[in-house]
Amino acid sequence: MSPSTIPHLVRELMDVSTGFSIVFSIDGNFILGNKSFLEALVSLKGDDFSLEHADDLEMKSSNFKKRFFWNDIIEAVKDGNFSMNISFGDFPNIYKCHAASVLMDKINVVVMCMNEVTPSHQLEKKLMEKNGFFENLLDELPQMICALDENGIIRYWNDQCKAVLGYSSDDIVLKPDATDKLMPNRKYREDVLEKIYRKESGVLRFINTIMHSSDGYDKTIAWNVRFMNNPLIPGLNYWLVGTDITAMEVAMKSVVESENRYSMISKASNDAVWDWDLISDQLWWNDGMTSLFGYDPEEIKNTYQWWLDRVHPSYTQAVDEKLRLHVEEGRQFWSDEYLFRKKDGTYALVFDKGYLIKDEKGRPIRFVGGIVDITHTKNLNPL
Repeated sequence: MSPSTIPHLVRELMDVSTGFSIVFSIDGNFILGNKSFLEALVSLKGDDFSLEHADDLEMKSSNFKKRFFWNDIIEAVKDGNFSMNISFGDFPNIYKCHAASVLMDKINVVVMCMNEVTPSHQLEKKLMEKNGFFENLLDELPQMICALDENGIIRYWNDQCKAVLGYSSDDIVLKPDATDKLMPNRKYREDVLEKIYRKESGVLRFINTIMHSSDGYDKTIAWNVRFMNNPLIPGLNYWLVGTDITAMEVAMKSVVESENRYSMISKASNDAVWDWDLISDQLWWNDGMTSLFGYDPEEIKNTYQWWLDRVHPSYTQAVDEKLRLHVEEGRQFWSDEYLFRKKDGTYALVFDKGYLIKDEKGRPIRFVGGIVDITHTKNLNPL
């Protein structure tokens, strides 16, 4: 086929086109190009260049810089139209290329139409680079970050999520069963998703979840949830920023259990059990202060000074100095005997013992102990 066999109307349409219009034979031989294309070709290759075959244009995919040969295009147009951003050789401009196989004068030819998209392509490239930087930044953060769409599909999963729960983004992102893995119990999973799926755009909410890790352990995660748009993933999604609080939950549970055991022991004991917080200077007493010494609960003050004021004056200074020196020196066990005033004004001879508790840096933070009335075990008449 020669240019003269191309219908006149087609050639007119090609010439009024603002982009490039080119016709090739099925074999890739050049047949016709419109005025815009021929002018650009001269600018690119020079006056002495003669285009004979499509491969002479050195077409490349603008995204991957991959060389496109005519056979690639023929394969692409077999099933319909072909569309891709391309460039020519070292020419800097980017063109949106559409190609299709059409029948002209009973002969199949390939028509390619191209429009320059350099500015929009550069903007898209910058956006991709920006998103790449943003994604790398999210992976560097110590918080867990994931995005959930309205269909329950996880769209984003950063490296910290993998570090805590063991699943990689390949295991989780766009996987229909991802939430099933993380929350195997169906009822619990539905309850959690219901809490997440509150369409309050931009409003920050807080939820705690128990999630199943890849190694079979349950992890407690505290999430901040916001329904919002983010350039990393188009459209509105539920963005969750989480912190693994499993260790804190275990520690709190241990403290509660310890406090419960301490409370039960205190109730079962005949001693006046005390707990002195050295940081706040608050002193707690169990019911022994009432049963042993007669003080009503509302009379008992939670201060060190309230106890010291009831130590007999002849013992006050010595007991106070010995106890404070014990705390300053950080010695673990303390004990002393002294006279303690009861509510009725009489004194009981008591044996007081305590145990000093320190923090991880070795600083005294708490003192616990108990007072035993030993008046009747001594051959001594209290004052």
